[in-house]
Amino acid sequence: MTAKLEVKDQGIGILTSLIPNTHTVLVGKVNEATVAFDGSPYAFMSIENAPDSLKTIPTRLSGVIDIDAERSRVRRLQLKSANLKARVVLSGDTVTFEKFSASTQSTHRRFPTKLSLPLTIRDPCQ
Repeated sequence: MTAKLEVKDQGIGILTSLIPNTHTVLVGKVNEATVAFDGSPYAFMSIENAPDSLKTIPTRLSGVIDIDAERSRVRRLQLKSANLKARVVLSGDTVTFEKFSASTQSTHRRFPTKLSLPLTIRDPCQ
């Protein structure tokens, strides 16, 4: 089975449809998301139920996900993030973060809120 998903310049709020009943708030933009799946449809299900001929099909995931999120919040966790900038490259069994930066903030009503310094992941070779 081969499937490809392409999204460009889309509000990030669309992702809340994939996260049911969490009261999640997402404000930002998917700059680019191009993900290709090639493999057995049973990769997302229990492999025990797959016919023997489909159990040996290798699964490959490839693509790029580039997101800028001004803020995101999951109310039940009393935590939010701000200024998320991420670019992730998927290649087979490897996930590479080309860029990742975000700040976090506690939203508990009994404690003062303070935005953290940005958490940034950088390539040590650059």
